Amino acid sequence: MSPPNGTVIVPSGTLHGAEVSFECDTGFMLDGNASNECNLTGQWEPGTPTCKPLGDESLTGDCYPIRNTLTKFQFHFNSVNI
Repeated sequence: MSPPNGTVIVPSGTLHGAEVSFECDTGFMLDGNASNECNLTGQWEPGTPTCKPLGDESLTGDCYPIRNTLTKFQFHFNSVNI
């Protein structure tokens, strides 16, 4: 269930209603939902995201990271810093 180049975090088990979250390895950005929930049929919704290399032009959405010299990430949305 972990995406390639990433990790799944399972804090409360895997029963109905449980939630898992995803993180990407250094140098990768999460593309998709950061969390999933176990539904009544035992499936994880909405599905496992992918971890794409930073700078990958195929990342979806309007938000993209810019790495600064302090090795933290700033996020820009429609040219407005948040």
